[in-house]
Amino acid sequence: MLLPFLAFGLRVHAQCPDYARTNYSVSGPTRAIAVGDFNGDGKLDLLAGINDASGDLALFIGHGDGTFAAPVITASGIPFVWSVVVGDFNRDGKLDVIASNEGTVLAVLLGNGDGTFTRSKVTVDEADDLYDLTVADFNGDGIADLAMLVSNANKVSVRFGRGDGTFGTGTLYPVEGVPRGIVAADFNGDGKYDLAVSNQSGRSVSVLLNKGDGTFAPTTSYPINGPANSVAAGDFNHDGKADLAIGTSSSVAILLNHGDGTFGAAVEYATGISVTALAAADLDRNGTIDVVTANQSTANVSILLGQGDGTFASAFDDTVGTTPWRIAIGDFKGYGRLDLAVANFGSNNVSVMLDQCVPLKRRAARH
Repeated sequence: MLLPFLAFGLRVHAQCPDYARTNYSVSGPTRAIAVGDFNGDGKLDLLAGINDASGDLALFIGHGDGTFAAPVITASGIPFVWSVVVGDFNRDGKLDVIASNEGTVLAVLLGNGDGTFTRSKVTVDEADDLYDLTVADFNGDGIADLAMLVSNANKVSVRFGRGDGTFGTGTLYPVEGVPRGIVAADFNGDGKYDLAVSNQSGRSVSVLLNKGDGTFAPTTSYPINGPANSVAAGDFNHDGKADLAIGTSSSVAILLNHGDGTFGAAVEYATGISVTALAAADLDRNGTIDVVTANQSTANVSILLGQGDGTFASAFDDTVGTTPWRIAIGDFKGYGRLDLAVANFGSNNVSVMLDQCVPLKRRAARH
């Protein structure tokens, strides 16, 4: 089963995580954040996309102790960066970046391995409102492919990578109204990456199962009680199958996988207001997958600790910057603890949340 970026098997006391926050300023509002080792020193760095006319990318080189250097600015070549994804798109062993905005052009930045990039552009003929992106090997050829939301057409476009940093022609698949989030995981246990898409106005999540060759079966959609703003995948009940978490206006909706790529009814857990992004990982290191949300209207993140049976404890919140928009997860100190990086659109900064892993303070839980 393919479950990227999930941690299993780590066990410590259950009173984690507990975060200490440092804000790092950027030159403008940011809606995009990614984690990776861009300069090859074995330490995680941060890359933030600036959502203004500059279209800059701000690269924060990690020191390996949870702190970061002042940002190095790289022009993406497109204005108003909305989403960034990371992968080795030309198979040279160095991390590359693809950035999108709500337009028709993708910025492809091939990493030189030292924190600098060689830039090119891809015009996306089938789209005029690119939104979110995800990367996976959909056709099993060992090369990273790209799936993108064409929001105003209510479609997903899948482009196969050529292995040289370029991509083939897109194939479009319909979903429901105003898709806003996308995730790749193996939902039916066949070893192939499938797709799930959160549909904001459609109030649903659409699942597209891979036929095995990188093409997808007709969409199956599941209702959500509210606007489906974002989506993440994780095995929440320890059955070896990827389940779904959907961010809504003030909750996370959990849909458990039946094991064949179909899902049960959504169960909701209260969070902060206007969940713009969420992520799934073992944040408290007890071997179960947890969920963290970025809450636009309440300027915080909500952490929901998984119970291992598909249910979650009541959320507790931590303050971040204004209008948090995206979350990335990584071990920024190298201690085996998962930390958070949050892109804040309203306060022009990135909040780095380092897990101190001390007993949780008494907090007012949501009911």
